[in-house]
Amino acid sequence: MGDEGRGGQGWYGEIARFSREVVGRPLRWYQAEVAEAIERSVVEGLGLTITVQMARQAGKTELSAQIEAWVLDRIRRLTYVRPGESQTRFTSWDTYDRNDNVTQQEIDGIEPTANTGKVQTYTYDDVDRLTLQLDKAVAGTTPQLPDRKYRFTYFDPGWVNSRNVEDAAAAVQMRAIWTYFLNGQVKTLDTKGKTGGSLLTVERHVASYDDPSGKYVGFRTKDQFGLLSPGPGGYCTYVGTNDASLCTATAAYDPRGG
Repeated sequence: MGDEGRGGQGWYGEIARFSREVVGRPLRWYQAEVAEAIERSVVEGLGLTITVQMARQAGKTELSAQIEAWVLDRIRRLTYVRPGESQTRFTSWDTYDRNDNVTQQEIDGIEPTANTGKVQTYTYDDVDRLTLQLDKAVAGTTPQLPDRKYRFTYFDPGWVNSRNVEDAAAAVQMRAIWTYFLNGQVKTLDTKGKTGGSLLTVERHVASYDDPSGKYVGFRTKDQFGLLSPGPGGYCTYVGTNDASLCTATAAYDPRGG
């Protein structure tokens, strides 16, 4: 059995994985044990002073270099933002996966007020596309916000296919569906909302492109927008004004892409 096969504890640390999968030079078992102790001190904020003794040519410099590389890689993962110094909203990024995707964050909390904000957790597929977002209110929040789930599906090229908004019982409350031209430009976006127990289209966007060649490579020339769910009085409502003309709109663009 080689050195790398011993010392199982060290192998399960983040630095050991970093050395194996990123650097490509796995730590020996005695190096991994040191790395694990340093990692625990860093991650848990213990601030320990660790003294290491190794024989000559045992890999102290290599271990030090790999730990420094891991720390530099780790510190680019933002963990907290607070825009002001007094009572203000903050965002904290609590956990990341090994591909630097945020897996949990807390948003809309207000310092120093307790029990504010919500926690969002994220799930990704094998190619780092977001597939599920779960929003839960921080325990004790008043009023208690309802749980929300956002599920995403994708076409093979990676383009978003749909987004479902679900309640705590996994019942779909809203659904957005995208279609595309062959080059990946968005063709339509339909949004369906739950009305009377059924999902009905409430918004529809249709894009047009200047495409004389028929190869979907032209510039966008027009967006047509339709709000298919009238507001009070049978009209679409915008900033408190009822006006039937607000139910549809067309935005035109310079076909030269200006």
